[in-house]
Amino acid sequence: MSFIQKLMGRRQFLVTAGVGSTAALAYNKLGGVVEPVFQTGNAMAAEKSGTAVQGSNNRYSHLLSPIQIRNVIVKNRMINRAGAPPHFLQGPETYPAEALRCYYSTMARGAAIISPRFGGGGGPGSGTTSHKGLTGDSAHMAIFDSSDPSVQNYIDQIIEGIHSMGSLVSGGGMGGGPGGGAGGSDQSPKKMIEAAVTQAKMLEDQGYDVMGAMGARNIKDKSAVDQAIEQMLAIQRATNLIITMSVMVKHPDLRPETNDGSSKQLMSLEDAIATANAFDGAADILMVTIGSGMGSHPTNWNMEKGKPMTLSICRAIKDSGVKMLIAPNGGYHDPDLNEQYIAGGKCDMVVMARAWNADDEYGKKIYDGRGDDVAPCLMCNKCHGLSMNGPWATVCSVNPRLGLASTVKTISAPAFSKKVAVIGGGPAGMKAAITAAERGHKVTLYEKSDSLGGLLKHADYSPFKWTLKDYKDYLIRQVKKSGVDVQLNTAATPEMIKGKGYDAVIAALGAEPVTPKFQGSDAKNVWKAMDVYGKEKELGKDVVFIGGGEYGVETAMYIAKAGHNVMVLTSGKELLRLDRVHYPEFIIDAYDQMTNFDYITEAIATRISDGKVFYKDASGNEKSVQADSVVIYGGLKSRTVEAVKFSSSAGKAFYAVGDCTTKGGNVQKTIRSAYFAAAQI
Repeated sequence: MSFIQKLMGRRQFLVTAGVGSTAALAYNKLGGVVEPVFQTGNAMAAEKSGTAVQGSNNRYSHLLSPIQIRNVIVKNRMINRAGAPPHFLQGPETYPAEALRCYYSTMARGAAIISPRFGGGGGPGSGTTSHKGLTGDSAHMAIFDSSDPSVQNYIDQIIEGIHSMGSLVSGGGMGGGPGGGAGGSDQSPKKMIEAAVTQAKMLEDQGYDVMGAMGARNIKDKSAVDQAIEQMLAIQRATNLIITMSVMVKHPDLRPETNDGSSKQLMSLEDAIATANAFDGAADILMVTIGSGMGSHPTNWNMEKGKPMTLSICRAIKDSGVKMLIAPNGGYHDPDLNEQYIAGGKCDMVVMARAWNADDEYGKKIYDGRGDDVAPCLMCNKCHGLSMNGPWATVCSVNPRLGLASTVKTISAPAFSKKVAVIGGGPAGMKAAITAAERGHKVTLYEKSDSLGGLLKHADYSPFKWTLKDYKDYLIRQVKKSGVDVQLNTAATPEMIKGKGYDAVIAALGAEPVTPKFQGSDAKNVWKAMDVYGKEKELGKDVVFIGGGEYGVETAMYIAKAGHNVMVLTSGKELLRLDRVHYPEFIIDAYDQMTNFDYITEAIATRISDGKVFYKDASGNEKSVQADSVVIYGGLKSRTVEAVKFSSSAGKAFYAVGDCTTKGGNVQKTIRSAYFAAAQI
């Protein structure tokens, strides 16, 4: 805290600095995230669904129930995790940029406790820090000199913006706190308590409502435990701050080497229970997470739907009789499941991070009782960044607006309702149709098959792809709710579309799998990758899969999961791209546990004959592997030629979106291209 602030006091400082008006400005700019030009359509779609009842909380009566912690009322049971904003939402500014300020205010419409990260401990007086010299994933963190008054002005805007939504602000635990060395471990116990209280009062004076405390890392160190408890109790007596603490637990179902690299800081379940009981009454909320290895970032590879790894740990802690609130972290995205967890007594609150990125209207939809309309998170971790080596950008696979607030602001309302045709019912076609309908247009979607979903239909079969299935089903629900006229089993042609008088045509024809041609590749025992799903029982016992990459590996693992012996041949030096952040390691860990899955890199298939696949290895030597069946995946070929033919059918505007363009290739790119194309109509 600056000297000026100390003299003037926080409230007078805010008035003098004009923060009252700037906070209101931040509040009013929430429309910059979800533009008003879409809100009418959203409301109409919700009304058609029969679930949009403002203030109807019966569906989430436990999740949204307020709770009193000493003298403070917490509006609901949802907590935002500290240090988890989209990693590159903040640019090179040395202060919280507008996108980051709006991000926290928007989140506050849902989360009851928000933990913004400001660097250096998140609290006042944390000192000057810099991104210079940082590389890889570490370069994403927002770092500010919070002792600089000009920076403090924007931090205060964030705090007041969160308060404006009735939510609480948490800070302080990133670089110290009770039991974590506040005041310096070389000081006497009395001095350490005084230092902890001083830090807490500074936080409270700046507007924080919650203090994150580190507690004692080793429950068996009685002296450290007693010292941490005394600090917390002293803070309780001196302030109104809610005190949270965290435990990182070794999950009993994870292999030892996957629990994490910093295993010395991880607790056993028994020690976590003992810690909760020891700090009961001193800390108000205990947040539970898995160590920073395979369990810390739940994905579709290491988590089954409805079974987050921390849930059983929290239940065990609650069953031990502790009175403090227990809040698990990691994979708590589904509002209906969160309601069940709390209603069933498995936890008291939930800690959420990526859910706020996947749907910036998460809170509004929950309070409206519209959980079915919440975009499900794919848990792909692209909000961490596209790779460890750049480009340094934030994206979300299911939220096309994330990271592009300035672009969203340029979207204007349509002058009148138009007649729009969408060709193709895959994810791009569905998203384009939904967006156009939300803008008030009359939309017809043509799909040549008997169901919507496109290439995402394979997710119906693979146990590894449940997040993609959830998203596909979500898009289908939204298409129905938005009033789009869906024409299934209809192979649209440019001539047919031209005669119907559409004002705009959106081609979303997708892509088709490529099957490399070489000797024997057209044999009866050779399959295309997409054709395997749902027909895996027709394959022979020994299967050779030719092709790599994420899609190829996932399909090969699906075949192995069905009981076949699988050998993957890939021409690449790696089986799949490894520089994704917090994702490839989960796939690797999953197939490493399969005894019937193996692979050979730098292997080029040359021919299939006599029940074998012949290939050249990295040294150019020809080798072979036994194959009862062969599955081939050579990537995807965009249907660009077919798509552009529909340009002659459009009355005034034509757009090509998704995989039939260079802007496709994965869910994130497909959804973003579809959304912004439809937003121009």
